[in-house]
Amino acid sequence: MRRRGRGEYLYRCTYLRWVAPHLLISEGDVGGYVLLPGDPGRAERIAGFLENPRLVSRNREFVVITGGYRGIRVSAVSTGIGSPSTAIALEELARCGAKVFIRVGTCGALRRGIPIGALVVPYAAVRLDGVTKRYVAPEYPAVAHPAVFSALLRAAEEEGLSPVTGIVVSDDRFYVDREELLAWARLNAVAVEMEASTVMVLA
Repeated sequence: MRRRGRGEYLYRCTYLRWVAPHLLISEGDVGGYVLLPGDPGRAERIAGFLENPRLVSRNREFVVITGGYRGIRVSAVSTGIGSPSTAIALEELARCGAKVFIRVGTCGALRRGIPIGALVVPYAAVRLDGVTKRYVAPEYPAVAHPAVFSALLRAAEEEGLSPVTGIVVSDDRFYVDREELLAWARLNAVAVEMEASTVMVLA
C-alpha cells in the first residue's frame, strides 16, 4: 500500500502461493503419485530411480524430491517415524495436488516363514495409532484402495516377486511386548509397523 496524496491510497494486489508450512512445497511441486518412506535417506535413494530428480525441499524430517518414472511424474517424500508426522505430510501433499500415496518402508514379520527382505503388500491395517481417531470413528476400517492394491500386486508379479499380503498392525509404540505381538499373529496379522493405517485412512 502506497499513499499517493491526501486521503488517497494505491493498493497493489499480489497473488501469494500457499506454501505448506512443514514440507515447504506449493501446488505443482509434487507429482500425482507419491512414495512415502520414513527415512530421508531412503527418499534420496528412491531419487536414483527417477528421471531428472529435483530436490524440492528439505525441512526437519521431510525431504521432497520430484522426478519422472516411465513418463509419469512421481515424488519421493520422507515422513519421519510414526503417524503424526505422516498425517502432516499427507495433508500438505494432498493440498498441493498429490493423488496416490504408497508407503514404502520396513516392518516386522509376525509369522514364521516370512524371510528378511520379503515384500509385504497389506490390504488393511489395525489402527493402534493415535492420529486416525482424530479424523474418523474407531470403527472405521483402515483399508487400501482396491485399485492401488491391485496395481502393486501386478507390479510385483511383473518383477517376479511373490509378496506377502494380509493385515498389518500399525502401532505408535516401537517396543511392544512379545506376548502382544503373538496375540496379533494368532489373529492372522502378517506384520507390525507404524504408518500404514494413517496412510490408508487419510488417503
